[in-house]
Amino acid sequence: METFKFTKTKLEELPPAVRGQVEYGDTVVNGLRIRVGVSGNKSFCISRKKNGKFFRATLGRFPALSVENARAKALEVMGSMALSGQNPNIQKRTHERAAVTLQDALDTYILSRELRLKPATAKQYRSILGNYSGDWLSQPLAYITRDRVEARHKAITHGTVWYGADKRSLRRGTGQGSHAQADLWARALRAVYRFAHDHYRDEEGRTLLPDPPTLVLSTKRKWHGTVRKSDRIRTHDLGRWLSAIEMVREQAELERDDFAATVCDAVEMATFTGLRKSEIFGLAWSCVNLGGRYFWIDTTKNGDPLELPITRTLLALFRRRAWPRTRSFVKRPGWYSVPPSASTARPTGSPVDWEVPDEWRLTEMSNPLQLTEPLSDALFACVYLWAHGRPCSRSELEKAARQHKDPTTRCGKLVVRLMQLHGMTYEDLCDAGYLGTDAEQVKALRRSVVAEILGSDELNACLRNIGRIQRVFPAAEQTRTRLPLSRGSEGFDARQDYVMKHILPAQALCSIYGPSGSFKSFLAVSWACHISAGIPWADHKVNRGRCCISWVRAALAYRAASVPGSRFISSAWKTSGW
Repeated sequence: METFKFTKTKLEELPPAVRGQVEYGDTVVNGLRIRVGVSGNKSFCISRKKNGKFFRATLGRFPALSVENARAKALEVMGSMALSGQNPNIQKRTHERAAVTLQDALDTYILSRELRLKPATAKQYRSILGNYSGDWLSQPLAYITRDRVEARHKAITHGTVWYGADKRSLRRGTGQGSHAQADLWARALRAVYRFAHDHYRDEEGRTLLPDPPTLVLSTKRKWHGTVRKSDRIRTHDLGRWLSAIEMVREQAELERDDFAATVCDAVEMATFTGLRKSEIFGLAWSCVNLGGRYFWIDTTKNGDPLELPITRTLLALFRRRAWPRTRSFVKRPGWYSVPPSASTARPTGSPVDWEVPDEWRLTEMSNPLQLTEPLSDALFACVYLWAHGRPCSRSELEKAARQHKDPTTRCGKLVVRLMQLHGMTYEDLCDAGYLGTDAEQVKALRRSVVAEILGSDELNACLRNIGRIQRVFPAAEQTRTRLPLSRGSEGFDARQDYVMKHILPAQALCSIYGPSGSFKSFLAVSWACHISAGIPWADHKVNRGRCCISWVRAALAYRAASVPGSRFISSAWKTSGW
């Protein structure tokens, strides 16, 4: 190694190294050296041997660091090393660890717990510390004192501190002061500080940071101790709770509200299993074995798998979730439904009573349940109307498009095709043959459009599905007759109210028939008088009500005297005070 007296001129004349780095020593300060790299960069450093170990410490670059300043700094570093007996590089690393900021500690904490910390929890840590202590993120942890923590906890409680997004863009009440938010912020800060307190140590294993400042909240009893919600569904209320869920589900199915039906099933499953919302909505069909009557959760909150049996109630729920009228909260690759053979007619009776089709069973746990995509009721209505030459509303098409969002599936392709046809003008439809005077030819051409996507067999099965047609178009069944007839024993056990017990039923149309002169009108007037007065007739109980008598004869003019005995009845009722 070449040595000489360092001067600015000589250092500037030093040539770049041919390979690696070349060192030159100073004759004024023993141990001061300059290293020249291949690129021509020059850096001052000290090189010493202490306790049998050789070490080198960089001081700075030339010419930013002058020769005089480099000599002074070299003497200072070597003097400090002689007094402490420590490597200056170790001292530098220790100082950097002790000066770690809250942001760096938070990032290291989340990274170290990457396998155990869920993304939602990590996001909550970042948001809670950023919203209420955003001004602390760039400060060293050692600067966060007990007094500052106590004051910030009080400010969060009263809502006087906020470093997050503009409150006007957030939901109402955010950042307005909360005991729960103050404690949540303190717990997040405590978790990060405790981790940093143990993680950052010197070369001898000693901690570099002071004790967590959040201890002041425990010492002074500043924790608010927010009480958890204790409302419960008691045993005697469970029946009403489940009945209410069933009522909402039935109403949702009638209105074809798949979202409400899904929520009802999820609430019912949570009631009987105790699973979390994320575990229910994250359940995959690959984790469900209907044949073996059990299912499992791969990863719970504590990281362990959980296996649960499928009871009769859960079995009915899983079968219902696989039905095409509802949207399942059980995820699987692609769309799902029952097989075409089972989608044409639903088994009668309770869902618990009918067996699972072989196509629904899971014999291999590694294979997810693969079933065919069904036609929703909205798409079924559009197909039925189009196939019969009837107009389809835009709202039905849009509803079908929302239920079949993937345009690569067969139902998605069918929705796109029907919307294209709906956008055609009247002249274009006539030119294409979709409208015309020959009804049979128009229907055949219209059905061929659907058959190209669904197939002729499935299209015919849909058009012949009487049960689904009656459910989707209920009004068509009601317009057949104004007086629907009943047969057999229908209504034999129905409760019937009477105006006159065992003679005149309430809310009914009755008639009195008989030969002329058999006192039909006399009987009708007598019944009307007893009903108006509310008194029994021939020992038959009578419910009082209003009556109106109207005689209709062939002649336009009619006199009350033409009704036999009417004058005598009226006179008798007047005499008795009625």
